[in-house]
Amino acid sequence: MSKRLDLFVGFLVTVLWGANFAVIELGLRDLDPFILTFLRFTFCAFPLVFFIKKPEGISLISIALYGVIFGVGLWWVVNFAMFNGLSAGLSSVFLQFSAFFTIVLSCFFLGEKINKIHISGIVTAFVGLIMIIHFSEESSTIKGVFFVIIAAMSWAVCNIIVKLTRPANMIAFIVWSSLFSAPAVLIMTVYVKGWGGYCQYRTISRWVLLSLFCFRHI
Repeated sequence: MSKRLDLFVGFLVTVLWGANFAVIELGLRDLDPFILTFLRFTFCAFPLVFFIKKPEGISLISIALYGVIFGVGLWWVVNFAMFNGLSAGLSSVFLQFSAFFTIVLSCFFLGEKINKIHISGIVTAFVGLIMIIHFSEESSTIKGVFFVIIAAMSWAVCNIIVKLTRPANMIAFIVWSSLFSAPAVLIMTVYVKGWGGYCQYRTISRWVLLSLFCFRHI
């Protein structure tokens, strides 16, 4: 029964992960990538930060570093890639390259070893991703692909930070790191587009806004 539950939870996570990109694509119809990312992390931090304690044994510098890279380097860049023509489906596929970047970074920074079984698995997964991308009929642009690869690299860096800090409560870690993600995205937004872009809030669909809130916390 436990194994079935594990399989169900794994399948549910996969479904939610894919649905997450569909919600992003809907959000980009009303908002630009900067503002969309700012909303996601604002709703992640508030109001939960008032009820969840700061992760114990982890410095604010580590939490802030993770928050900025996860918020700006990963999700803002993904939104920007989709804004520049990369489909939601391909965005989720390209992000899986973060697994390969994580392995490389783990070897350099964590001293982890790669054996023949790992290499065969890496090659098989890499070929599979390339085939999915090659035979996909969804839209893509060189600019969009470039940015989402950068996002995958950022995700790999985030994985290393988590590995080094080893947060006991991952939910608390995400909530508190979002306190740094949101301001970082806000600063970028104001620097690039000024305050005028926030007038777009009037046009965003209430269902998109609700979905952003739900999927960000999931």
